[in-house]
Amino acid sequence: MGTPEKWLGVKERMSVRPYAVGVIALCVLSSFTVLARSPRAHTSAVEDDIREVVLRYQMAGWTKGSDKAAKGVADSVGNAVAAGSYYKVFFISANDEDPSDDFMKRFEKFPIRVEKISQSEIDKKIGNAVVDKATGERGIIFGVGKITWNESNSVEVEGGYFCNGLCASGETFEVRRKRGVWTVTGSVIHAIS
Repeated sequence: MGTPEKWLGVKERMSVRPYAVGVIALCVLSSFTVLARSPRAHTSAVEDDIREVVLRYQMAGWTKGSDKAAKGVADSVGNAVAAGSYYKVFFISANDEDPSDDFMKRFEKFPIRVEKISQSEIDKKIGNAVVDKATGERGIIFGVGKITWNESNSVEVEGGYFCNGLCASGETFEVRRKRGVWTVTGSVIHAIS
């Protein structure tokens, strides 16, 4: 019977080669697509972008809430509550550790001072409140933890905050990438006090 090439004429054998090259190219491209969807294909820089977005989302919520509370209070009791809820410093952690110095540079222009979690301590005299070790100013700890990749443009991130013994939360944030920009699209609260 012979090989398939013997069945074809010279002209037909030459047209098979571009087809084979096309099939090989398609296989190579599809393997890149699989890699791009794999969580392992994401770099630590991409994961830092995601952590930054989640931290900013949490901190912005507290910044807006504090501004509204301070502006909308008319009586002395309300003023005391607003003053007590206005924090001078935000402390951040990534996987319960200090973020790198490079990561901290991302928050240099944030409207409230942002420090590493190691700069904070718990003051038992004032209800287990978070305070700055150096200045004693009240603060909040915001954290981000595990990142779970759902697909190449969708992740879930564990996070939350702690400001005293009766002020804390644990949440899962839904984060999506659209046109190269990561955005928090929702969250589910698991614990709050």
